[in-house]
Parts: sequence; structure tokens; C-alpha cells
Amino acid sequence: MLVICIILAAVALALTFRPYVPAAVIAYLSLLAGRWSGDIPVTDRELLFWAAATVLVSAISALLPKEVSQTSRGMGYIAGGTLAGAAAGLLLSQGGMIAAAAAGAFLGALAYSRTPAGKPLSFPSQRFLQYLCAKGLPAIVAIAITGIEAYYLLNI
Repeated sequence: MLVICIILAAVALALTFRPYVPAAVIAYLSLLAGRWSGDIPVTDRELLFWAAATVLVSAISALLPKEVSQTSRGMGYIAGGTLAGAAAGLLLSQGGMIAAAAAGAFLGALAYSRTPAGKPLSFPSQRFLQYLCAKGLPAIVAIAITGIEAYYLLNI
């Protein structure tokens, strides 16, 4: 089960860079596999929290207009920023990792909005915030879940 957990976590990380694949769902399945292996000691409360977060971001993604949900504009910036933030926050704690992942997603979206292709998402604007929520929240959830798994595996 631990091998399945690690494979699913790697797939979830790779899928955060894709626009329309539910990386958070794959990451949550990875968390479940890790729990069932006995090597990742997440509590029932944590599982319930991440299940709710996964359902929430999946519902938001399903409700997005097709042109927003299937675009890959800025995904590299947002997912890369989220991953970098989570890696830096992993040195602190689980809570620090989640907060740093969110900060990384924001900074990634901000960096994208400064490129010529990202000009329509100029910061601060309602459109920037909407795009950050549409693309950043699923990346934050998926990367935070895999970060929690890494946290537990590195502290064994």
C-alpha cells in the first residue's frame, strides 16, 4: 500500500500542472493508501478535513466555465509556486507547509499576471482573484496532501 501511496502522490504532483485533471482526488486517494499502509498516521479528523477540501475544490472545478477549467494559462506558475512554497514550509510544520503552499500559489499567480500572456489578470482585480481560486485552490489541496505524506514519511 505504501508503494501505491507514493505512486499516487507522484501522479497527483504531476497532474497539478494539467488544467482539467482532478489532482486533488488522486492526492486524497494517495493519502488513504498511506493510511491503510500504516506508515502515514493521519487521524480520522484529518482524513475528514481533506475529504471535505477535495470535494470542495472538485465541485468548484466542475462549476467553472469550460474556457476557464480547460485553460492551462498560468498553471506552471501557480503549481510551481505552490510546490516551492510547500517545500519551504515543510521545513517548519504541517501548518506552515499549508500556509506556505497558499502563499506560493498567490506568488505564482502574481508572477504570471506580470507576463505578457497574463496581462488580462492584472493584480489587484476580481478576475485575478477568480483565476487564483479556480486554479490555485486545487493545486494547494493536492500539493498540501502530498506534502503531509512527505512530512510523515520523512519523520519516520
